[in-house]
Amino acid sequence: HADDSLATGSTAVHPDSLMQAGHRIVPTDSLPADSVPKKKGSLEAIVDYQAKDSIVMTAGNIVFLYGEGDVKYQNIELKSEFMQIKVDSSLLFATHGVDSVGDEFGYPVFSEGDQELEAKEMHYNFKTRKAYAKHIVTKQGEGFVISTRAKKMESNILYMENGKYKTCDHDHPHFYIKLTNGKVRTGKDNVTGPDYHVVEDVPLSTLVLTFAFFPFTDA
Repeated sequence: HADDSLATGSTAVHPDSLMQAGHRIVPTDSLPADSVPKKKGSLEAIVDYQAKDSIVMTAGNIVFLYGEGDVKYQNIELKSEFMQIKVDSSLLFATHGVDSVGDEFGYPVFSEGDQELEAKEMHYNFKTRKAYAKHIVTKQGEGFVISTRAKKMESNILYMENGKYKTCDHDHPHFYIKLTNGKVRTGKDNVTGPDYHVVEDVPLSTLVLTFAFFPFTDA
């Protein structure tokens, strides 16, 4: 749970576990055969991670990254102000920071190949290569797809709920298409429905689409 992942105050941490240098999680397959037995479902590559402020490693094999964390695994990269990696289960949690006046900063930014998306909160599984994110924004073609909740599959497909498609980068656009549910194939198209047009925050009941298909094209 996101709230539980931030509750680190009660965890006993040895002073030597605080550092700024980069680290890596090494899959058991890369170690000598007689040192560690191969585990079923182990990672296929090394996970590199670093943070600007500090890295905290606990006795429970949990790594906390504070301040501009950066995690790389194969062709994926995730940057965020705060991250937690559960080494034994290969799960990663990332979220933004909040400054002294309550402003949010350092949102998680996930990239994989040509796909890039920003979110307020993200959970990622290194083994399944699937992710669950809240409040995501991703640029597709000439427009932007925004969603309250989204699930990223291994094949770079996004399943979205309660989203919108807009053609400008303003937080409050004059016009957008409200997406109740949708399936985004990165760089290709968006299949969604039912949808409706919104102008100046007013839904247009006369322009309701039970099904819509939006191909993504670059300018």
